[in-house]
Parts: sequence; structure tokens; C-alpha cells
Amino acid sequence: MQDWIIQFFDVHVSRLGTHSSKWDRPNQDNVLPFSVADMDFYSPPAVINSLSNNIRHGVFGYHYVPEDYFNSIIEWFSRRHNYNILREWLVCASGVDVSISTIIKSISSQGDEIIIQEPVYNMFASCIESSGRTAMINNLIYRDNKYYIDFEELEIMAARESCKAMLFCSPHNPIGRVWSEDEISQLGNICARHGVIVISDESHCDIIWGSNKHIPFSKPTGNILCSSVVCFSPSKSFNISGVKQGVMIISNAHLREKIKDSLESDFANDISIFAISSLIAAYNDSEWWLESVKDYIYRNYKLFRKYISRYLPKCKVVELQGTYLVWVDISNTGFNSNQILELLSNKVGIIVNSGSIYGKSGESFIRVNLACKYSMLKEAIRRLKYMDF
Repeated sequence: MQDWIIQFFDVHVSRLGTHSSKWDRPNQDNVLPFSVADMDFYSPPAVINSLSNNIRHGVFGYHYVPEDYFNSIIEWFSRRHNYNILREWLVCASGVDVSISTIIKSISSQGDEIIIQEPVYNMFASCIESSGRTAMINNLIYRDNKYYIDFEELEIMAARESCKAMLFCSPHNPIGRVWSEDEISQLGNICARHGVIVISDESHCDIIWGSNKHIPFSKPTGNILCSSVVCFSPSKSFNISGVKQGVMIISNAHLREKIKDSLESDFANDISIFAISSLIAAYNDSEWWLESVKDYIYRNYKLFRKYISRYLPKCKVVELQGTYLVWVDISNTGFNSNQILELLSNKVGIIVNSGSIYGKSGESFIRVNLACKYSMLKEAIRRLKYMDF
């Protein structure tokens, strides 16, 4: 990694006093948070400049979404993911979670069942339960420090008359798994056979490591037969999660119009001028920043793996294929995730996410966010030397 990248992202950014969900918590003096899934770096210069121009203009009225917004998305997916999207497939909304919630309500009825694959992003279950639907858990198989889809059980669940949809996480949060094209196609074939609509959350699609490759769910030829909605935004990739927006790819015209009507009914189809400007600046002018921040974070990952095995040999780091969120197996420590969370917080002032919030199958894991300064991670590792689990 080039020296200028290290210097660029080593710049100190204090987030204290900014109403940060990660940093501004009560009784958090001398605490190092590795929890909430955002980055501790300045956003790309082009994004900052674009938002600054909006602020300097000084008029914050109503705005329409220009074609430049959609063209930026189309060109990004063509360039980054070799996926040619038609303009008519794109639908924007005020957030990814909002999109998922609205989609669920538009394609199912109260009491219907929605498949999720735990351990998984905790908002999946929240979106299902808050809409009066029932989550069916197709637990991922954990074997030899890697996760796999239980396709046999998935087929049984998808065949249920009450099963209307599946929430798919790709890349998978929190386990860091990037699904192969064969896996995505097999899942699509199962859901197509049983008329199950796939809602694919691809928020982390640009944070991919090594030889792994992100495959948008609707890209494989066989998945054309599977009704699906791909949900994403530039938020995770460019550290603009506070600028709320979501985008959907919906190739099925009937499904697209149904969801657009529901978004309008829920007043969830509006985005701000800040969302518009930040996406265009991110996708058009910030690819160099994304590649650079990935280099920096991967350096963090290598450091983390090295010293976890040295200082906490009973813990195993699950291979990170995508996202900047590391999943750590603590099953050999004799503690569950909530107990480890408490030990780390009280003894050495380190905050991570308990795996239990991602489902019962996550109770022997913790999630660690590595999108932080290298020096902060080094300090956390120094503190871990004093742990005895």
C-alpha cells in the first residue's frame, strides 16, 4: 500500500459531539467503539465538495431526481459489476431499510412468512415483525470456519403456501460471506419454483476482498425467472450512511409498479438534494477513494487476524470475503457473546457487537468493525493482551 494512502486515512477525525451513534454514548470515556457499521474516515473529497456546494447555495427547497442520478448508477454497475441495468428498472427511496419494509408490506399480507438466513442483519427480523409477518429461519451452516446455505431446508420452507418472500443478504452481514454465482443461481431457482420473491440487500456490494466477486442477485441468466428486488445505496461504500437514500433494481414491470405505488403511499419515495449530490459525486468521481480505503481497511484486517490468534488463541476469525465487519468465533472461550461484550467493555474499554442480536445462531460470535484508524486498532490490540479468555 502506498504511503500517501496511509497518511490520507490516518488523519485524525474526532466524532465526539457530533451525535454519532457509535461515539457519543453515555459513560464512554476512553472507550474504543468497533460497533456501528460506519467508517471513522472523512468521506470522499468529491462528496464533501458537492455537499458543500449545496450548503453554500443556501436554498433547500423541493427537488426532483435528475437523470444524472440514474445514469451514475447505471454506469457504476456496468463498470464495477459488469451488470447492464435498464433505466426503467431503477426506483429510488429514502433508505434501504425503509425500502425493505415497504416491499414486505406490498407483496405479502399479515401472517405470511418471510425467510431469513441467520445469523443476519438484525433489521431483517425487525422489518418482518413490525409489519405483522412471521420470520422463518433458514439457519446458515457453519462448518470449518466458513458458512454455507442449507438449500435442502430452504426448499422445504419456500414450498410452504404461506411463504411469500425471502430476505437475502449479499454480501452477508455480519458473517462477511460473498456468495458465488452458483449459490445465487441455486437460491434463485428454488425461489422461482415456488413463487417466492427475493429481496436482496446488497448494501455492502462494493466492499469485496481478494478474488471474491460480488454478483448482483438479478444478474445470473437463470434468475430472470425469479421475481426479485435488489436493494443498495452508496452509503457503506463511501461513508455517507447519514445521508439517507436507497435504490432498488426491479426488472419485473408488474412488481416494480406495485412497489412504486406502496412507496408513494408510505411517503418513502422522496430523497433530498444531499442524497442526489452525494451519490453522483461518489459514483462518478470517488472510485479512487473506494479502492484506497479498501487497501487501508484490509491492512487493519491483516493486523487484527495476526494478533487475535496471538493474544486470544481460543478465538477464531471467520474469513472475511466482503464488508468491513469481521465475525469472530468465541465458542471455545466458555463465554457467550453478551458475556464477552461485557468483559471487553468493562475490563479494557472496547465496544463490539454481540452476535446474539443477529439471531440465536450468533450467540457464540461477536462482530467487529474494522473501518477505523490503524492506530486505534493497534491500541485495542494492546488492550486485548490483558484479557484472559
